[in-house]
Amino acid sequence: LIVCGLRDIDAGYRAGKLALRLLGQFDAQELKAKISGLFYAHASIWKDPVKDTLSPLLEGIQSGLETGDMEWAGYNSFYYCDHLLFIGEPLELVAQKQAQHFDSMLKLKQTLQSYYLNIWRRFVLKLQGLADERYSFHGKLVTDSEILQGLIDAKNQMFTFTAYLANTIIFYLFKDYEQSVSSASLASD
Repeated sequence: LIVCGLRDIDAGYRAGKLALRLLGQFDAQELKAKISGLFYAHASIWKDPVKDTLSPLLEGIQSGLETGDMEWAGYNSFYYCDHLLFIGEPLELVAQKQAQHFDSMLKLKQTLQSYYLNIWRRFVLKLQGLADERYSFHGKLVTDSEILQGLIDAKNQMFTFTAYLANTIIFYLFKDYEQSVSSASLASD
């Protein structure tokens, strides 16, 4: 993750492949969810087709559930759902998988992951014309604006960026170019 973030994609990819080999060699199942999430969401996507990450991410989810690593089961869940969306799977399938994984995260009390997945879940619902203005989230009636403000107030820069990115794309697709540019500008701050 870090090496790829520093733009040395080849070295990051090799490090991830080494981690996968060591995982197999030492049968360290308690690390599988973490290594799967890190490699298939942050390194392999630069070199391999994103569709090739789906099965390993599902394995990462299962491994996390089996070993008690709920945090990384959650991360693998939202990466899996993101990848389904961005490889162009039908919206109905993406929405179904998002709902399934979102419900699972709520049941497992994975609050952080549920906030992230909610951003893209709402994005898909908007594309489908099914997004209510107010909706229930963690037992409260909220709006997307309230969720975004909560992320800003919490200084969660990654999720705030993600929310602005989703808004940028949705406004663009619905031909509200002024709001799209505004969201893009806020995302870059």
